[in-house]
Amino acid sequence: MGLCLNALGRYADARQHARRGVEIAPDDPELLQLLAMTYNREGRYDEALGVLDAAVARRPDHLGLAAARSEVLFQARRYDEAAAAVGPFLDDDPPHIAVAIAFGQSARRVGREEQAVSLLRRAGAASDVPIPQRISSLFILGNLLDHLKRYDEAFAAFDEANRIKGERPDIDEYSASIRRMIEAWTAERIRSLPRSLETSDLPVFIVGMPRSGTTLTEQVLSAHPRFHGAGELRDVHTLVGELQHGVEGGQWHLFALDRLAERPLTRFARRWIERMRRVAPDALHVSDKNPQNYLHLGLIWAAFPGAKIVHCVRDPLDTCLSCYFHDLGGPHVSIGSLRAVGRWYAEYRAVMRHWTAVLDLPILELRYETMVERPDETKRRLIEFVGLEWHDAVTEHHAVDRPVLTPSVDQVRRPIYKTAVARHAHYEAHIGPLREALAE
Repeated sequence: MGLCLNALGRYADARQHARRGVEIAPDDPELLQLLAMTYNREGRYDEALGVLDAAVARRPDHLGLAAARSEVLFQARRYDEAAAAVGPFLDDDPPHIAVAIAFGQSARRVGREEQAVSLLRRAGAASDVPIPQRISSLFILGNLLDHLKRYDEAFAAFDEANRIKGERPDIDEYSASIRRMIEAWTAERIRSLPRSLETSDLPVFIVGMPRSGTTLTEQVLSAHPRFHGAGELRDVHTLVGELQHGVEGGQWHLFALDRLAERPLTRFARRWIERMRRVAPDALHVSDKNPQNYLHLGLIWAAFPGAKIVHCVRDPLDTCLSCYFHDLGGPHVSIGSLRAVGRWYAEYRAVMRHWTAVLDLPILELRYETMVERPDETKRRLIEFVGLEWHDAVTEHHAVDRPVLTPSVDQVRRPIYKTAVARHAHYEAHIGPLREALAE
């Protein structure tokens, strides 16, 4: 139950189950790891390390505990200690996959990329590596090789990882669901829809394709003392599932608009706002940066009349390749092949064109490349759009100490850099299928 609740982002509930498990079996390493990783996801690094330090002291030979401790230290920006946490196990032959993954995560920060590449390759060659860890190790390996400018080898690692994952969901069925949603949300139908009575301007939704700069955008906003970045919330996706329950083919997108009603929308919005005010009582605005809320802007328009939308946009080739290069999950992620990710991107653009045409929503389109080229100007435009006065702390967004649970965790803790712009040029020999899919 704790694992399931963690996967749903319900960390406080997960923590209660983990604590209960530890009370029943205080020396169980898996339960101790669960409790520590729940603290980790909440950004409570000292408490996570307290659990793991005590566990490792009792079980210094336990690989899983050492790897978990390394991950928490990495999240806490203690990079040398993160690498050292698995140091005693690096010479094992063959190395354990959990150790290789943990070391690979921190290797770039301590200048030991080549050692991590060797370790990941040897660990991944074992026949008994579980598939999820095999996939994770390949993505980490690919990103290390990319950093070392060994682009052909990097692409081979990413390609194998995506081949193992496979394509999902069924792209034709998914596309049909998007068409049904677009056809339902006509300008005429929208004018007759009920809306929530809760008009607070607290919510800011940061949307776009994954890997388009949504985490960077939230990090910049979170540097402002009156803004709170809540991360990738699942509330809107959950509400879609509830509204579409029992509708044939309705698990992804909201098209059963007859199920919208003023009272439930108001109740949903007020509960969301009350919860965010408890989490961040001093914040004037709070963001949900689940990028795939772009699919549900119609529902957001109905539930949160006072909300603002920041739409993050990045070069299509760079966006798609970055999605292909990371272990993304969720029901709205369609990767598996370059052609599939290109088609996914095209669907996203069609959805955003539709919402822009039919909804009366304040939307700021924020280009990643502009943020990189003109960061000060772009930051000021972003702060002004959400309705805040400028604060100099925003210039040092990378210094903000907050939990980041996306693949961008390491990038947003650095000053803005330019090397991710036009990244696709390094992979020109491999991206023919992606170009074809985008052209179609």
